Amino acid sequence: MGDHPPQGTGATAVEVRDAILDDATRFSGADIAAILTAVGGGTVFTATGSSTTTLTDAALVDVANNYLGQMAVPLAGDMALQGRYITIYNGTTQITVDPAWAADPGLVDFIILPTALGVLYDALIGTTGLAAWPGGAVPGAGVNVVEVIEQISDDLTEGKLTAFKRTYTYTTVSTSVSSAAEQDLATSGEVAITFPTGATKLRAIVVASLKVNNQTAAEHNIGVTLQNDINNAGWADLVDLTANMPLTLPDVDATADAITLVTEVDAFNTGDTVEFRFQVDSDNAGEVHYTCTFVVSVEYDFQ
Repeated sequence: MGDHPPQGTGATAVEVRDAILDDATRFSGADIAAILTAVGGGTVFTATGSSTTTLTDAALVDVANNYLGQMAVPLAGDMALQGRYITIYNGTTQITVDPAWAADPGLVDFIILPTALGVLYDALIGTTGLAAWPGGAVPGAGVNVVEVIEQISDDLTEGKLTAFKRTYTYTTVSTSVSSAAEQDLATSGEVAITFPTGATKLRAIVVASLKVNNQTAAEHNIGVTLQNDINNAGWADLVDLTANMPLTLPDVDATADAITLVTEVDAFNTGDTVEFRFQVDSDNAGEVHYTCTFVVSVEYDFQ
């Protein structure tokens, strides 16, 4: 085996990682498969159906949600040893993974690693090959093996390494307004935001950007309100900056300004439709062109 730095002697996280990866490169694919099979409980499944996101085998345990949060690792084929987290299990024969494999793994043998082992496998091997050291254990002078192990343990306990994320990007919309009265800008359009059965939503964040361009030589101070509508239940304010008037355009044609708002969106469940819009209120008439973009990021886990 490789020359591992001893515990408590000031070995850095980089040295620890390099020693582990040095050992990993000494193994063939068959060696690694054998090790994974052993630590995964010794059960090897054989896919009878497959796609870039699913594996099917009648030998899977008939228990709903049994494999959620665990890792499926093909042992052969083009996707060999590229682990993916299981986000859906139909309770009988099929697992669904995230992210998708780059190609269909095919009808190959695969194993399923328990959640903690899957996280460590991901940290050391990565989802597409050898990867960087996990972000929680930042390399630095004097970071020894004990500290590295404690960091990984803390991350597992706090759920930092078991969370998943989905991102939804809405279509960019534009509106031109000439009135000084409060105006509703074009909506983002509805998007159904989902996360897997059995998952718990941790939080959802919307990043909303509004760019304004002056189309006439008129000064504008513009108040802004960000709103959302869930399941067509009506518009609700998320951020109200009407009184602050955060956007300013001088008395010059073609000048521009912009603002980006980042806030949590709490009151929705998986499958709900969510759309956004800005309201604007200028203190002066004259044409202004508004461009709006919205991105939602949803974090969830299976704890």
